[in-house]
Amino acid sequence: MEENIPPDVNRLVIALTAIHGAGQLRYESKGLHLYLASPKCLEQDGEAELNKRHMTVNLDKALARGRWTGQGGSYDQRDCVWCHKTDTKYKLDDLLEMDPLEKRGIKASLQSTSVKMAEDREWFCIKDAKGNLIPDHPGMVVPITSLSPGHPAYDYLDGRGYSLTSLWDQFRCSYCYMETTLTDSPKGPKRRGYRALPGGFCDTPQGRIIFYIDVRGEQKGWQARVIDRIQHDFLKQHWHPYKGEWVTTHIKTEGEWVLVPDLQAEVDATQDLPRKLAWDPSKYYTGKATRRSEVIIGFDAAVQWCQDRGKSTGILAEGPLDCGRCGPPGMGMIGKYLNQDQAKLLSGVFRKIIYVADKGDAGAKAQESVLKHMALTHTEVHTVDVSLLHEGDLTKKDMGDASTAKCWEVLHPML
Repeated sequence: MEENIPPDVNRLVIALTAIHGAGQLRYESKGLHLYLASPKCLEQDGEAELNKRHMTVNLDKALARGRWTGQGGSYDQRDCVWCHKTDTKYKLDDLLEMDPLEKRGIKASLQSTSVKMAEDREWFCIKDAKGNLIPDHPGMVVPITSLSPGHPAYDYLDGRGYSLTSLWDQFRCSYCYMETTLTDSPKGPKRRGYRALPGGFCDTPQGRIIFYIDVRGEQKGWQARVIDRIQHDFLKQHWHPYKGEWVTTHIKTEGEWVLVPDLQAEVDATQDLPRKLAWDPSKYYTGKATRRSEVIIGFDAAVQWCQDRGKSTGILAEGPLDCGRCGPPGMGMIGKYLNQDQAKLLSGVFRKIIYVADKGDAGAKAQESVLKHMALTHTEVHTVDVSLLHEGDLTKKDMGDASTAKCWEVLHPML
């Protein structure tokens, strides 16, 4: 257990990790949180969830500490647990009454009850020109509009029919050609490491498309989109961030994408080692210190678009390339679900939100979260069936798969 943790917090953490495995403590804007493996994700994804830990317990809320000091009994202290991936809420006492991992058929490591404090967010922040503490930049970047045909980022976006100029206006969209390895924060220099992957890849912003998150004139973070492509219908390739070339990573076999033999051999060779390799690059790598649950990507561009036209309606979708399909006033949630902080941010500016959910169960759950949290504000929500944007093509599932022209044909009259 970390030092300087109050005894009551210590006891609760020990009780939870004995049941749910190793955890991580993190100080956030709403208090001290404990990250644990989500029971639902363990059922769906297996032991990988032991490291990903999609469930959080707000310890301050559970124990009436911090911002809840003196309020014990005035709210449901058990209502402090949430799985971010599945948008599932748990009661604290339900977690404490569950069987330990072993009895649920999950093989936990010898260190399964260890708890570490997450690195201080401020180590990965710098001061901007106005003195605001902001997440450090991804590294050296060039505007997406300065690239030419033949560049992997240009070809990826242009090949999907995106306007590079519109993406720049909306997100200051760029290409990162060199990662940041050292953050010179106000707390001192801090080295940044990137998770190793097979084939000499790393989960890094280098060699990726960057989308900046600007909210009320302040850079609140960024996301880096991996660059990939399909060749000849049966080869999947990824742009290698360090070699600067396309590398075949998967082959389609009997309708399924299978990791190529040399990469699979690297994965297999590390399975009995403490540091295991896996091919699981983040589709969108979110910069360290970015407070995902408190921001909306494309927010400032949407606000400016509305101000210039005397409007107050925004378009909301899941991520940058979904809302980037229509340009401003399109915005993305940065995650699968909308929360109350994001709803409050939207309602402070927009009188109406047009929401376009992805097709399928995940999209339905995301729409449910939007309607639920926006219902607590004065902003009205209009939902649009994403199928209207796809002109009858049942293989397409989200707004990013549509054409810009069709998006505006359907959505513009609603603005």
